[in-house]
Amino acid sequence: MDVLEGGVGQVAATFDEFSRCMNTPEWQQRNLLVDGVALLVERGVSRGSAQFYGFAPHPSLTGKIDWQRVMALDAVVWHSICAQVLDGNA
Repeated sequence: MDVLEGGVGQVAATFDEFSRCMNTPEWQQRNLLVDGVALLVERGVSRGSAQFYGFAPHPSLTGKIDWQRVMALDAVVWHSICAQVLDGNA
């Protein structure tokens, strides 16, 4: 599930294939935005274990990912925002 642009897609045919993919730097950058997360950690932006880094406003409303607009959000809050903003894009 893409919570930035909306939509659902298969990322691997098997769990083993998924495991191999998710351990590559390319997959991590494309799907987990690891460079952005590293930037947030470097800046001291922290999150709790049940939180996600979320954007306000949502990137689909601004047309870009703005790392200056990140905040720690509870998982249920971030998923609710994504569901409302992206409704109909899946």
